[in-house]
Amino acid sequence: MHAGPAHARGEAPKIAASAAILIDAETGQVLYEKNADERRPIASTTKIMTALLILEHGRLGAPCTVSQAASTTPQSSIWLQPGESLRLDDLLTAVLVKSANDAAAAAAEAVAGSQAAFVEMMNARARELGAQNTHFANPHGLYDPQHYSSARDLAAITQVAMRQPRFAELVSTKRATIPWPGKDCDRLLLNKNKLLSMMSGADGVKTGYVKESGPCLVASATRDGWRLMAVLLDSPELWAEAQTLLGYGFDNFRALQFAHRGKPVVWVKIRGGEQPRVSLVPSRSLMLVLPKTTRQQLAYMPRIDLTHSHLMAPVHAGQPMGRMVLVAGNRELRAVDLLAGETVPRSVLASVWLGMSRLMLCLVAAAIAVRGYSVATKRSRTRRVHVRLTPARQEPRSSALPQ
Repeated sequence: MHAGPAHARGEAPKIAASAAILIDAETGQVLYEKNADERRPIASTTKIMTALLILEHGRLGAPCTVSQAASTTPQSSIWLQPGESLRLDDLLTAVLVKSANDAAAAAAEAVAGSQAAFVEMMNARARELGAQNTHFANPHGLYDPQHYSSARDLAAITQVAMRQPRFAELVSTKRATIPWPGKDCDRLLLNKNKLLSMMSGADGVKTGYVKESGPCLVASATRDGWRLMAVLLDSPELWAEAQTLLGYGFDNFRALQFAHRGKPVVWVKIRGGEQPRVSLVPSRSLMLVLPKTTRQQLAYMPRIDLTHSHLMAPVHAGQPMGRMVLVAGNRELRAVDLLAGETVPRSVLASVWLGMSRLMLCLVAAAIAVRGYSVATKRSRTRRVHVRLTPARQEPRSSALPQ
């Protein structure tokens, strides 16, 4: 594997791509950017969002019947035939490894019922992720003037997608096979991402090209457990610039990690639970990326802000419990949510006590209600008797004066 083009340490690279960005894959911290919010055609990098929605809403083992419309999707394809049936996972593999447009169309129809409905899902998910400079018109990336994104938005979408284990597995796969019904052999799928063979640590993500977009790439690489992601849109030297940008990040920055996603950082007492405490885990890693040339000595301190210091069972895994904040002096630098690491059911004794307490409350409430009804009834009867005993008002008699 090649190490990638050299550049001076500390010197930001000169990138010819029309738009680019380099981020830390865990936190999204930006290490380099160029026209990162410019709206541009993104070609098949579109399929990152397509694959994310397939994984979030589809059943990978479900059979999918290919429609006439999907089978005739032009350009990159796996030669799907109308009526052909494949598992959704086979279509996903073709989408991410081969970048097959017909597979993307067929998978979109399988998940949402139609390509138009799937596109609505794509745009809704983009809004959820804060991708303000993104709008999708199809699930495959063929050019449409209303189909665009930005380097920053693509990086944010890819951040989320890479948290899906199946996505991360497929985008790092150089070749794969899927069934080819009616043929004597399987379909062979070859990944177009040359970076997987060119750069040490490269592990994704997606290529793209149409005439209007120019060469595009969302790239990922991991070294010593630290992953960086780069986006290049309309790059005349795609593979060289991808290596330059990722190499710049690894050579000039370092990651300080204070907590790992999913690993306990503190325990909180539980009252009435089957166990006395519950672990709290960060929703994502708490880390800070700094230039290697930084000489300033800063005191970084993780601070834990709990919503409750004591809890009553039950507690459910993933339940929000507070925050973990990285501070320097009085300044907050980073923060992550703390979640319950496991489910703690209510203990049998606590359940019995709670049941008895509720029963007593119900009995007390019932007694108060009966007492109130009795008093109200008595008052009502008293008012009725009083009305009957009140003498009727009589008109005064007129007296005649003696004549």
